[in-house]
Amino acid sequence: MSVQAQARTFVGSEVGVLRRVLLHRPDRELKRLTPRNKDDLLFDDVLWVERAQFEHDQFVARMRERDVEVFLFLDLLSEALAASDEGRRRLIEITASEYTVGVTLVEEVRATLWDMKPDQLATHLIGGLTVEESGLDLGRLHQIRKDARLARSNAEAVVERMLAEPASRASIAPRAAVGLLAALRRNALAALALMAGAERGLQEPVSGVAQLTSEIETSLAAIATALTSGDAPAPLPPLRRTQLALSPSAKAALGTETDLMVDSINTMAELLAWDVSHRSR
Repeated sequence: MSVQAQARTFVGSEVGVLRRVLLHRPDRELKRLTPRNKDDLLFDDVLWVERAQFEHDQFVARMRERDVEVFLFLDLLSEALAASDEGRRRLIEITASEYTVGVTLVEEVRATLWDMKPDQLATHLIGGLTVEESGLDLGRLHQIRKDARLARSNAEAVVERMLAEPASRASIAPRAAVGLLAALRRNALAALALMAGAERGLQEPVSGVAQLTSEIETSLAAIATALTSGDAPAPLPPLRRTQLALSPSAKAALGTETDLMVDSINTMAELLAWDVSHRSR
């Protein structure tokens, strides 16, 4: 049996001969620096990008003259994005998430990135993407943000007004109301993330989810009934047990989002039960 040696890249000495090196050529990310944001990005000053590129190119040329194999990060990333649609999709999802661009924009930003060619996408993944470069409708974005701010202000106003009400007139304890709003927000974010991932990344149905879906619907209906009646919610289905029993493929595709949804639903039920017991004292 023959043993074939595999080449590997590693650094075994601080003073040995340099054979391969991975570099990044300064580009768009440095052009984003302004006098206003340089301090937040830990730069002493705005850089002369063209000069930095010239010095980088000279540095690369000197190494290649000495037979050093130079890999450029942009080139490798472009090749990787072109080689795997799954890897490309996953990297876009990580980069443009509900936490980096907001729930209202995540789908549009992801679609914009997905439509880019691999080399163009690699450039923006490294150097960022401005609203102007994205081609998104600025007027529509401003309206979305305005509507979101208005909805948040209305929700906060409702809570503040309720907190100012005499305790005897409160239909639900302030502590429970605030907790319900927070749990409901977590549930909505998880549901939106789940929907976005399913629409873009799932090529076929994931087995084992139907039971959990049914139990989530039943649980939300029980919580809505409890909110309307003022009673404690009926016993919920075993959401956590069902979620933990999902198949490995289902957990890999939907595990994080379903975990958040189950946790938020159980929290809402516990808060409502606590509120009923608190009001009965």
